Amino acid sequence: MQDKTAQQQRKCDQRGIAQAPDKSGFHSACGPLGREDAARFQNRLRDLGNLLNELTGLHEELLEVLQRKLVAMRQNGVDTIHECVAREGELAGRIADREGLRRRLMVLIGRDLGIDEEEARRLSIRRLASRVDEQQKLKLLVAGERLSAVLKEIAKVNAVVGEFAGRMLEHYRAVFGQITQGIVQPPVYVRDGDRPPSVAAQVIDAVG
Repeated sequence: MQDKTAQQQRKCDQRGIAQAPDKSGFHSACGPLGREDAARFQNRLRDLGNLLNELTGLHEELLEVLQRKLVAMRQNGVDTIHECVAREGELAGRIADREGLRRRLMVLIGRDLGIDEEEARRLSIRRLASRVDEQQKLKLLVAGERLSAVLKEIAKVNAVVGEFAGRMLEHYRAVFGQITQGIVQPPVYVRDGDRPPSVAAQVIDAVG
């Protein structure tokens, strides 16, 4: 029993982590946290809230680009489609960067709460909010709901874009089939024994 207690104490000394705060304040696995530790935990929660708001803004911009691309697809606005695709790539890169930062921050917050790294990476905002004080809880829940709402809208628009793109592809295949219908050539071989590109391939090469 004493050995087990000693092991637990050594584990506490090595981690120095914070458990979830209660009405009396922040507590570590080994007792009350100092002011510096509590302040660091609060700063991390504040940074997480700011990061969630930033991610929401980026996704809102992405949603606007996707909606504009869908309109351009319906109007066959090739230039606008290209512009939207380029902007999507830029936004995707920025979102991936901020999302990576959010995950690293969640690991640090999880460490403060005594949660292992893998579980911290999977920790939802709602679950995290249930373990912090009321003021931070409200901020996290509001930020999480805003981001979730935008993500749902993006999923809806992406589904429409994918369906519309599939219809466009089928349309172009039908048109291409009409262009090449009836064009039959006997096999022709070039000097090295290979067959030259088919008419269909040549049309594709010509029009891009």
